Amino acid sequence: MLFAAAALAGVFYARQESDQNARTQALEEAGFAARSAARVVGEGVSILQSTLSGVATDPAIPRLLAHPASCVLNWGPAGAFPLGHFDIARPDGAIACTSLGALARRGRPYAGQPWFVSAGSAPQLRAPVRDPITGQPAAVFTAPLHGDITTALVDLDPVGPNLLMQLAGPKDLRYIVTTPDGKVVLARSTQPTQFVGTSIAQTAFFRNAHATERPDLGGTTRLFAHAVVPGIGWRVYAGLDQSVALAASGRLFDRELILIVVALLVVLAAAAIVQRRIARPIARLSGAVSRGGQDARAVVTGAPAEVVELAERFDTLVSSLRATEQDATAAAETYRELFDNHPQPMLIYDPATLGISEVNEAAIAHYGYTREEFLAMTIKDLVPEEDVPIVLDLLAGRIPPAERAGPWRGVKRDGTVIEVEVASHEVEFRGQAGQLVVITDVSERQRLSRQLEQVQRLESLGQLAGGVAHDFNNLLGVILNYAAFVLEELHRAEGTGWDTARADVEQIEQAARRATDLTHRLLAFARREVIHPEVISLNDAVENTRRLLRPTLGEHIELSTALGDELWPVMADPGQMEQILINLAVNARDAMPGGGRLMIETANVDVDESYATARPGIDPGRYVRLRVTDTGEGMDSATMERAFEPFFTTKPKGEGTGLGLATIYGIVTQADGYVRLYSERGLGTSVTVMLPATTEELATAPADDERDLSGHAEVVLVVEDEDAIREVARRVLERGGYQVLSAPGGPQALELVRERDGPIDLLLTDVIMPRMMGHELAAEVAALRPSTRVMYMSGYAQPLIGPDQGVPSDVVLIEKPFTEQTLLVKVQEALAPRVPDASG
Repeated sequence: MLFAAAALAGVFYARQESDQNARTQALEEAGFAARSAARVVGEGVSILQSTLSGVATDPAIPRLLAHPASCVLNWGPAGAFPLGHFDIARPDGAIACTSLGALARRGRPYAGQPWFVSAGSAPQLRAPVRDPITGQPAAVFTAPLHGDITTALVDLDPVGPNLLMQLAGPKDLRYIVTTPDGKVVLARSTQPTQFVGTSIAQTAFFRNAHATERPDLGGTTRLFAHAVVPGIGWRVYAGLDQSVALAASGRLFDRELILIVVALLVVLAAAAIVQRRIARPIARLSGAVSRGGQDARAVVTGAPAEVVELAERFDTLVSSLRATEQDATAAAETYRELFDNHPQPMLIYDPATLGISEVNEAAIAHYGYTREEFLAMTIKDLVPEEDVPIVLDLLAGRIPPAERAGPWRGVKRDGTVIEVEVASHEVEFRGQAGQLVVITDVSERQRLSRQLEQVQRLESLGQLAGGVAHDFNNLLGVILNYAAFVLEELHRAEGTGWDTARADVEQIEQAARRATDLTHRLLAFARREVIHPEVISLNDAVENTRRLLRPTLGEHIELSTALGDELWPVMADPGQMEQILINLAVNARDAMPGGGRLMIETANVDVDESYATARPGIDPGRYVRLRVTDTGEGMDSATMERAFEPFFTTKPKGEGTGLGLATIYGIVTQADGYVRLYSERGLGTSVTVMLPATTEELATAPADDERDLSGHAEVVLVVEDEDAIREVARRVLERGGYQVLSAPGGPQALELVRERDGPIDLLLTDVIMPRMMGHELAAEVAALRPSTRVMYMSGYAQPLIGPDQGVPSDVVLIEKPFTEQTLLVKVQEALAPRVPDASG
């Protein structure tokens, strides 16, 4: 009777739970459907808005609108919006371009529409509105377009049926889409034409907006869930018929009731049998279990098969437990072996005392302590003394989880400080709580990371320095040439009281030349220096420079060389190689005031993958190594990290510019090479330069060339956006016998070329100009006058020269600032007769 009462109570409880579960499941399905529909609607809105934005920013649209008769737009389904049309409207409401064809162009259909008044000021979305062309309820998207208005009107009637078709779900699922306040229907999956665009503020559906169970617009009670379309606030409701959702629960209850009654009768009959045939054998089996032996089957002989099977399973369980115990012992031995032989240092410590309980062989080998020494230490003994407080914070959990891995500083037995990353987790060791720590030494990785950061910092400084030097070059070009003009006039007036003025101008000229040298160093560091690379031997460069270094170094410094045999040639600017050697030698001299030794070495080096991996900035291949070593004072690590920065110097004020090593860095990097500095306090400094070897033949020395630089009335068109530089070039060329035309930019130069009837022998143009770059102007002039030669000028043109930038690599280029003679030489070179191509 108790069993029957409990069973009936369980059935009725199950009925209530079943109803509740069915309701919950229906609401979950409705919620999923509502969110899916909101996502589809939101995707459609995003497509339309991005399409209008793309049209508004498309540079081709103004050209299309210039010919409205041939302007056609295309409409395609956008998410939940299958039907609609795109239009471009004039401010007066007339349509200039549409996806509906010629019919929509008649009249001014958008004039007087409330939403159209403000459409020209900012993008907007309004719904519902009445489509002035189709007359259907619609949602309108607008965006300003160069004084016009681009619009997209989507038909709201098919949105609800389209959602029902796109999104799979139960057959009784229905959708309703409303405005953000829930008062106006924007879409409905059934009978959309009856409700779309109408107010439902007086319906039971709206009044019970916060209830999940309410009648829909047709009066059917449904279980509703809703979602909001992101960005626009539209509400999407999905509802399931309540009677359909709960019908299955009622049928399940009826079946369960029948099953319970039948089961009750069977249980009552079985209880009597169990009492007679099973209870007694089970009592004997219980005795066997309490003894723990493998004789359970013997004591239940003659019992029902189920009891016999239970006894057999007990015997099997005992055997399995014994085997498991043996496996656990073997596993413990395996884990111990893995711990001891793991390649990374590992240790276990007591969280309460921080004492080290166990270490593996890798930890012993890496840190240098014996096992006995380790077991007498704490975690604090493995870090520098000043880092102990932060380590205690780490162990106490006061460090954010993202920072707990490290890197942290550690210290070996010999005092070497290393950087490590740690991973730890709780373990049970010898019956007590412990913490397992796995240690990874990342000292080398951190060193390489810092080296990479330094390279990136130098790259940024180079860009800044290059821009500053470019602007100064324009100014210095004006100063140098006007100073030359004034000096020439003063020399003509010699003996007339202008000697003091002439000396002053000469000082101005000398200062400008020194400033020019400074900007060249900045451009070399920034890798924007115009270079003239040749195939040279570094051994020749060292020998040629050695004669210059001897008086510079002084008698107190011993200079020696060790030059490699059969050295590979390199592609480099000879002047820059000389500059590298002189800068390094001067730095070494200043680092050895009391005397010392300076060694210059060269050698061939094959760089493999492992060498390149350990040194960011160099690729595998053949290189020629130049190494300059001194026995001077050396540098500390902080000075080494900043040694290549421009204007950084440790010399007293007025004794150094701080551009020596920065210039070397720029020259080597521009040549696709690699430079590395190594120094120790009190031992000296070694600078290693690696330059890529070339397979080309060594260049022969050019013969001296003396020629007349005067022009023969050739016409030169000078194009330069800097007025002062343009005027300098004009005066120099006219003084040199040329006819000069000038323009401040590309468009003005093209206009002059088109209007001039006579010849233009040479186009002299700046590389970098506003509105039109130099190579673009040259291409336009070549199309108009194929016989006109081209010559470029720039303060840092090298990165802009080459086929990828539109300027051929073999052009005639003059570097700013230029002198009168340099300009005349380059112009004569540009006008020289071309040598016919041997290939025909």
